[in-house]
Amino acid sequence: MTKKYAILSGDYVINLIVSEETLESFDGLECIEYSPSGEFRSNSAQIGGTYLREEDVFIDRQPYPSWVLNLSTYKWNPPIAKPDGPAAWDESKLGWNTPE
Repeated sequence: MTKKYAILSGDYVINLIVSEETLESFDGLECIEYSPSGEFRSNSAQIGGTYLREEDVFIDRQPYPSWVLNLSTYKWNPPIAKPDGPAAWDESKLGWNTPE
């Protein structure tokens, strides 16, 4: 059965690999198994993301400087809730742009 691993440099995910074998390291770097569905470790690993050791979870890259990490879900939240329907975050306005 194949397993998916995040390769870490410190706490940062620098690569993702798939292996038939159980890995603890790859090319001298630490490997941590992850689930693409977030079934364990809360989220799927993502290159550029972070592994929080004490919590044993992966978090995605912060999408915008104003977004805050929710420590219950380990997901990034905007400072203003997204409105219903299509909307795109505008960091320069710290708000949502919606189609007219």
